[in-house]
Amino acid sequence: MKKKIIAAVIIIAVLAAIIYFATNRVKSEQEKTGVPRNATPVELAEAKLDTIISKVSVKGVIGLVDSTAVYPEADGRVAEVLVKVNDVVKEGDVILKYSDEPLETYRDQITDLNLQLESARLSLSAITLPAGDLDILSAQLAVNQSQKEIEDLAARIKQADSVLDQLNEKVKEAQDKREEIRPLFDEGIISKADFDVYSNSITTVEDEIKARNSERELLASGTGALEEALDYNKKRYDAVINKTEDANIKSQVSQGQIGIEQIELKIAQLQKQIDEFVYEEYAPVSGTVLQLSAQEGGYVTRQAPIAEIADVSHNNLVISANVPEADVADIAIGQEAVISASVLGRDTVNGKITKILPIAKQQQTSNTLETVIGIELSFTDPSGKLRANNTVDAEITTKISENVVVVPLMATFSEADGREFVYVLNGENSTVTKREVVLISYSGLNVEVTNVAEGEKVVDTPPQQLTDGAYVREIIRLPEGN
Repeated sequence: MKKKIIAAVIIIAVLAAIIYFATNRVKSEQEKTGVPRNATPVELAEAKLDTIISKVSVKGVIGLVDSTAVYPEADGRVAEVLVKVNDVVKEGDVILKYSDEPLETYRDQITDLNLQLESARLSLSAITLPAGDLDILSAQLAVNQSQKEIEDLAARIKQADSVLDQLNEKVKEAQDKREEIRPLFDEGIISKADFDVYSNSITTVEDEIKARNSERELLASGTGALEEALDYNKKRYDAVINKTEDANIKSQVSQGQIGIEQIELKIAQLQKQIDEFVYEEYAPVSGTVLQLSAQEGGYVTRQAPIAEIADVSHNNLVISANVPEADVADIAIGQEAVISASVLGRDTVNGKITKILPIAKQQQTSNTLETVIGIELSFTDPSGKLRANNTVDAEITTKISENVVVVPLMATFSEADGREFVYVLNGENSTVTKREVVLISYSGLNVEVTNVAEGEKVVDTPPQQLTDGAYVREIIRLPEGN
């Protein structure tokens, strides 16, 4: 029993000694370095002053600042085309010739119109010539004839009235005589046959009166027609005497004059087409023929261009590119760019932004639609190797920040709410402080930040288990090759 107690005491003493010596060793090491053994090993980087050059890289295509669409001066058939695509022309050079076939058509039309004009003038002259003696005599005879016919009709009516008066008188006399002998008839002195003689004579005369009245009415009915004829012939006579004052004649004269004016206008228009006929089409500007639609034997119209001419020299080149929406706020007119292209090899040329388009657009990327803003860049020192439609890469310098504090980009990290942080070393106790920063601009693997002073050390690529206030131990990496 005593042996067991002694053994237990010895074991406890040994363990106590081990713990004592281990604790003293840790304390000794911590007192020596100031860093506990369980400190997180990290790499440190010193915040320093540097110059940050912010850039935006875009791809673009070279185009022309402007080109001239050549519209024909006239509609017509092309007889000959004197240029082809890629030909260099000077302003005023003939580029095509027209067929003069329309001229013959215009001249034939003028000949026909001149004949129509002569006929119209003769017709107008016939209308406006003064009346001749024969026309006046004929009109006067017509008036006289109408007057005579009216007078003859009046005489016949008057004669019919006289006959009717005589017959009416005979009827009256017969009626009176019959009344005188009626008492004799009533007393039987004369026979009924003798009495009826008077009655029958009255009936006979009355029948004749009816017939004469019908004849008289028929004669009277013709008076209106004869008077209308007389009125017409009088007006005709007046029209012949005063020919130019007649409304109908005036209307004919007016229409004839309008017809003559219309023919004269057509002739003038055709003559103008002849005088202004375009025989040739000229280059309006100097440059290179980029497109040509006119063909020999084909027809051209004023509404469609027949060619496109442009100055393809370096001074007329422009780069069109698209900037991602996220970078638009950094872009400004006048910013400089370094331009590279396959045709330049390792050489580069310089340019600058000259235009920012006001409207965004959608651009198809590999799998999604990207919102971009179009820009244009001009060359400040173009190369003779560059041509329109070449593709280029442009690296635009958007901002230069001098003497700003920078840290490695990998030293920064963000949290779920989007805020950015770094771990800054506390030199006194080898702990780190989690400090919020703002990332301003980037340059390669470094980034400009706020809230960090020059010379402060930050944790480069902090491990996930690192926390605010934790102890850290710097890892010293030897240069490669050692």
